[in-house]
Amino acid sequence: MLACAAVLAAGCGTKTINSDEAEKQVRAELAEQLGASVKSVDCPDDVEAKKGDKFSCTAKGADGTTAKIPMTQTTDSGGFHFNAPLLHTGPAEQQIEKGVSEQVGTEVTVACPDLVEAREGTKLTCKVEDSSGASRDVAVEVTDPQGSIRYEVQ
Repeated sequence: MLACAAVLAAGCGTKTINSDEAEKQVRAELAEQLGASVKSVDCPDDVEAKKGDKFSCTAKGADGTTAKIPMTQTTDSGGFHFNAPLLHTGPAEQQIEKGVSEQVGTEVTVACPDLVEAREGTKLTCKVEDSSGASRDVAVEVTDPQGSIRYEVQ
């Protein structure tokens, strides 16, 4: 995932990243691309703007999950990009919903954690619920760095 922004706050002679603006942009980009509920993003307030320097922000999902977001500065004037290796949970939920609905012959809904690392071998538990309110766990495993998954209803 990639986002670029030129956000700069001028202090007493030192140029720093505008952390409030960076947080807003990262939050919006994560929510849009992941299809997940991102409650907040917290970036450090005192990052000097310097091309090539790195810093990290922390994203928090609406469900309380957190993820470190590595940031790289692209300019000396506050531009940055980030590549958050996170699972696109919205599409993963849709994939599981479709597969389970076809297996059981009725519509189901799936809820997975908001922020999950998309690393091969990462395991998570999602909840599947049918129209009667009956729910079961779904064991999910990320199978590659691109976020492909396999799942099994428990």
